Amino acid sequence: MARSDRPTPPRIAELLEPLDLSDVTDGDLGEGVLVTGQLRPAFDDALHLSAGRLQNASLVGASLVGSRFVDTVIQGCDFSGAGLESAVMTRVELRGCRLSGVRLAQGRLRDVRFVDCQLDAINLRYVQGEFVRFEQCRLVGAEFIGATLKGAAWWDCNLADADMSQVSLERGQLHGSSLDGLKGASSLVPVAIDDDQAPVFASLLLELLGVKVTPRLDP
Repeated sequence: MARSDRPTPPRIAELLEPLDLSDVTDGDLGEGVLVTGQLRPAFDDALHLSAGRLQNASLVGASLVGSRFVDTVIQGCDFSGAGLESAVMTRVELRGCRLSGVRLAQGRLRDVRFVDCQLDAINLRYVQGEFVRFEQCRLVGAEFIGATLKGAAWWDCNLADADMSQVSLERGQLHGSSLDGLKGASSLVPVAIDDDQAPVFASLLLELLGVKVTPRLDP
């Protein structure tokens, strides 16, 4: 029997050892730790964390290319402008985080859930994802160009001006999301939407086909 598209939740250790980011000298954060604090401005290394939590931490503008998070809860953290190209996330849940302008191009996501996150202008170009869900997230101007996604959902999100061009999507859902100005809507077909979204989505497809709805002009 095929598994549900619901992301598998992280498996977190019962007892977590505290770790302050200001004390981190290399990217191996270990397993079963509770990471807080602020990353040093000069830090430039991939982070590796498993079976732990990253909570109320500041990683603004950090260069974290190739980072790996497994069985991790990330809550209340600020990654604004960070470089997370080619990062790998497996069984990760992000809640109440700020990821505006984050570069996550060519990342690999499996069983990842974003809840109430700010992801404006995030770069998710050529991401490969399975069982990825966005819930009540702000994704204004987000770039999904060339992404390959299976079992992906955007529920009650703001997708205004997001770019979905050349996306390969299987079993996608857009229920409750704002689609104003969405680019590349045809790449998402077939996709599941709700009744209220139908007129907007239809107008996006008509625009791509060059169809204009205008009043009839008198001869």
